[in-house]
Amino acid sequence: MGTWGMGPFENDTAADFSHTLDETDASAREAVIRRVLRAAVRAQEHLEEAVAAARLIAARQPTGEPVDDVCGPKEPMPALPDDLRVLAVEALDRVARVLPRRALGRIRRRRALATQHHEPASDP
Repeated sequence: MGTWGMGPFENDTAADFSHTLDETDASAREAVIRRVLRAAVRAQEHLEEAVAAARLIAARQPTGEPVDDVCGPKEPMPALPDDLRVLAVEALDRVARVLPRRALGRIRRRRALATQHHEPASDP
């Protein structure tokens, strides 16, 4: 995954999700968002997309800030049902627990590889 910023749409996976939403008929966008959030909660999948989906749901709230990210959806989001807020919170909770562990695992693997490549040669 390529990441170029801290925003919810500033990585390749979330940008692709945004594009998918733009290409999806307005009446089916809720189902796409719901599927991503459920996958994050149940199977720890689609985590980057779940963060982006939660941002879209937050934007639809009465005090929500509009999504003005360059890589966010260009097409307006339809009204979303209230139950998606609860699902979004559950998904973000999962993301907060899973992504740091995955990142730490990647760091440890990279350190191990770096150590292997920089070990001093053994004496014959």
